[in-house]
Amino acid sequence: MKTFFLDIRYGLRVLAKNPGFAAVAVLTLALGIGVNSAIFSLVDAVILRPLPYPDPDQLVGLGQWRNQEGQGYIQTGVSAPNIGDIAKTGIFQQVAYYRGSGFNITEGNRPESVDGIKASAELLPMFGIPPQLGRYLAPEEMQAGHDQVAIIGHSLWQMRYGSDPAILGKTIELDERRYTIVGVMPASFRFTWDQEKDVFVPLVLTDQERSEAGRGTSRDLQTQARLKRGVRILQAQDAMNTLANSLAEEYPAANKGWGIKVEPLHAAYHRHMQTPLLIMLGAVLFVLLIACANVANLLLARATGRKREVAIRIAMGATRRRLMAQLLIVSHVLHHPYDLQWLICA
Repeated sequence: MKTFFLDIRYGLRVLAKNPGFAAVAVLTLALGIGVNSAIFSLVDAVILRPLPYPDPDQLVGLGQWRNQEGQGYIQTGVSAPNIGDIAKTGIFQQVAYYRGSGFNITEGNRPESVDGIKASAELLPMFGIPPQLGRYLAPEEMQAGHDQVAIIGHSLWQMRYGSDPAILGKTIELDERRYTIVGVMPASFRFTWDQEKDVFVPLVLTDQERSEAGRGTSRDLQTQARLKRGVRILQAQDAMNTLANSLAEEYPAANKGWGIKVEPLHAAYHRHMQTPLLIMLGAVLFVLLIACANVANLLLARATGRKREVAIRIAMGATRRRLMAQLLIVSHVLHHPYDLQWLICA
């Protein structure tokens, strides 16, 4: 143990005598490690970390796709009649659909733009996180004339309404139309991996969208579902393949050549970000490799200048094992500068 601390003190003296070398090595490693830490944190948050909902593995995204000549594979949302057929397969607990929508709060003297969702009644219950106040949207509120209700996000409730506990039953004016507030979502709820939506209102479908003609003309509903317990994604995909073939035979004008894709909701959220992030992670890992190689070259170049010192140590009886241990400890001091405090204190 005494030899260990002597080597540490020797390493500190060596670095103190060569501050330029130590600074270059530490900065090179700090750059490589820092960039890698930042990118990996982003990859962890976006790709690796599970969605913050109960049983996230049961949540899937649904979409229709086809191989269009000259454009490759294209993917869209799902039409309302096809969503009804998907729900009838019996492999999902809930099937929900929505459209993103921006709103302007037009009441009072504080107009404000907010990010919202027009959603079916099944969407919020599907995530398994109950409102902090009030209730979810109800199925009967998906009809025109009954749809002037809203659920607001926690941040909007805090910032605009001062966390008013009596907010339920009050109104909010969105695009000059009044909605009764029936619920407030908790602070922990995120609709996607990092976004809190401000407003959820019922999505009222038109007669055209609900009609059989809408199977081919209104293929724009973002669709999500929760699998029944025990049902795997591969089983769900097989069921959707069977359904797609059936729809193509029954409604060839709208569904011929169209498939129905099932994918984990986590992957559906990050489909367009996953490949760029993984490429970026590979690039910064290469940067770290270059940094390590540069520091290794610096150490090798410096080692050539210590041939005489090493020869003297060997002549005085130092073993190869003893010399290797000393060199490793000096390298550790260089690569872990945050250890210097406790090393000096020791």
